[in-house]
Amino acid sequence: MNAYNKKNIGLCVMLVAVVTLCAIGCGKSDESGTNPPEQTGDTLFSFYSIDDAYKVISQTYSFAKTPEFKNYNIKYKSENGFDGDSPDPRITDLTMSMEEMYGYVKSFSENQISSWGTITLAEKDSSLSKIWKGMGYTVQINNQPPEPVRDTTFSFEGLKGVDDLAKKISEFAKSPKFPNYKLKFQSNGGFGSALLADMEKATETMEGTYDLIQQHNSNEVTATGPIDPWEMSAANAGKWTSWGFENKTNDPRHDVTYTFGIGNWGEIKPTDKIEEAAANSLVRDIHLVPSGHFLNYSPTNINNIINNTLRPAVEVSPKVKGKGNLEFWPGNASVNDSLWFVANGWTVNQTQH
Repeated sequence: MNAYNKKNIGLCVMLVAVVTLCAIGCGKSDESGTNPPEQTGDTLFSFYSIDDAYKVISQTYSFAKTPEFKNYNIKYKSENGFDGDSPDPRITDLTMSMEEMYGYVKSFSENQISSWGTITLAEKDSSLSKIWKGMGYTVQINNQPPEPVRDTTFSFEGLKGVDDLAKKISEFAKSPKFPNYKLKFQSNGGFGSALLADMEKATETMEGTYDLIQQHNSNEVTATGPIDPWEMSAANAGKWTSWGFENKTNDPRHDVTYTFGIGNWGEIKPTDKIEEAAANSLVRDIHLVPSGHFLNYSPTNINNIINNTLRPAVEVSPKVKGKGNLEFWPGNASVNDSLWFVANGWTVNQTQH
């Protein structure tokens, strides 16, 4: 047998062996009914800043809830090393959160977790470098002296001014320079006719602004200027004064009182004075108060008081209300008339002489 034939026979044997192994393998797969495992892939999370790193943590925990998570090698890359972010009051919390996330991923996935890139820390945060190195990053310490703290003032006026202030601070807080500023708020007043609901909303907006500042800026925040709404709850007033503002709540609205009685009907009849007061936006309530007694009034006289004088006055505006006690001879005011008096704010015969 020549060498050429030997070579062909050898190739045939190898081919038969391959086919046989394939048939055996295929037969086992058919018998067991199992599918081959999914291939392991890589997924990369990159971050440039502290804000990005927090997003990566959130994305990792969300990804870990999916069934595909176990089929991936997880990789983390620091693109910019927090350069410009440190010193930042959040860096310690971020370091602990990142370390906790690494432990979670390692315990949850059998696949590889790896990290690379540079983490730049301020000198005062250098104690955190061991943790970042343990996670696989290269750490460099920024020995440059921190930038000096600068003062900056934000002025606002009125309800819209509070909303605008909140938007400005929200944008400013995204700047890496934000921690280097000492903020001061200047109220120029102008809350004017703001009522309880208005001030409730303004207070919530300002509270949110202060909370945002505390998350990104460790410097003291000062405030000055008056807060002068028409209405403000004691709780909200306490918050504004605790921030440093001066509470000058001064409600110019007022009540008006008109009296009536025997020989004294001019203030409420005709109703000109009542109509004028009701049209004034600064008048809250208009009280109609009896002067003297009506002991000599008959049931007919009492009914005439209602129909000819008091009812027309009360119907001028919802602001008009009865106040005080109407004193009649017992039994002279009918049940219906008495009920009408009470329904409109007066009492009947509560005191007797």
